[in-house]
Amino acid sequence: MAVTPFHFGDNDRTMFGVYHHPEQRAPRAPAVLLCNPFGEEAIRSFRIMRILAERLARAGSPVLRFDYFGSGDSLGPCDAVSISGMRADILTAHEELIDLCGKQRIAWAGLGLGASVAYLAAQKLRPALTDLVMWDPVIEGRQYFDGLLSAHIKTKAHFLEQPIDKVRAREFPDVTALDEVLGFIVPPKFKAELCALDLGAAPEPSSRKVAIIGTGTAEQERFATVLQDKVRDVNLGKEEDASAWNSDEAMNAFVVPVRALDKVIESIGGGK
Repeated sequence: MAVTPFHFGDNDRTMFGVYHHPEQRAPRAPAVLLCNPFGEEAIRSFRIMRILAERLARAGSPVLRFDYFGSGDSLGPCDAVSISGMRADILTAHEELIDLCGKQRIAWAGLGLGASVAYLAAQKLRPALTDLVMWDPVIEGRQYFDGLLSAHIKTKAHFLEQPIDKVRAREFPDVTALDEVLGFIVPPKFKAELCALDLGAAPEPSSRKVAIIGTGTAEQERFATVLQDKVRDVNLGKEEDASAWNSDEAMNAFVVPVRALDKVIESIGGGK
């Protein structure tokens, strides 16, 4: 499979990307932009996103996956990461993908927080996306951030071999002041934008179809219902393994959530 690693973007906001060349001629297959999750979750999902890109390219789609500015192999300091910055980076990567492949039929597939920021970035996009696939999206930022804090404290307690409540009281008396989560800096701007995130209240994305891939939580059900009033074609695909990518067991495993991957690919166009 032919892949091209490269840097793109402006001189003051240079990002790293990997372009997966399509393995076969498929004129109707859209080009696909993959949007990573945040922080440690981007590490957890690295192999999954690579396999997703390979499968799409095998089916005839040009695919671009990339690291946001200030993360991964992209340039920039870690404290440069923000929701608004990630949103701008997705739009830059979108234009880069068009330049690379010449296609105007573009689909986005995002995972975790990447799916949520892609939703925001797709507002007022012209021409509209053919598909926006949101795999296990963050719907309410405050709830997600609280989960990150809890995971951070749990990890610290496990490392110290001490009870979680004891570690929380001694080392994290004010968790709102925490500026690092699971080894990744959480800048004030990122934290403020994340905690204000509410996809249910956000304007609709410019996409002909929106697919939500998840385990079918009540939160996902509510979001899909709200979205049906905004977008003509909305589908909530329920898969038991849709959130398995973010489990501790999956961190160093070779197993990928195959059924969820199949659902993502099916939502983009059905290629295997």
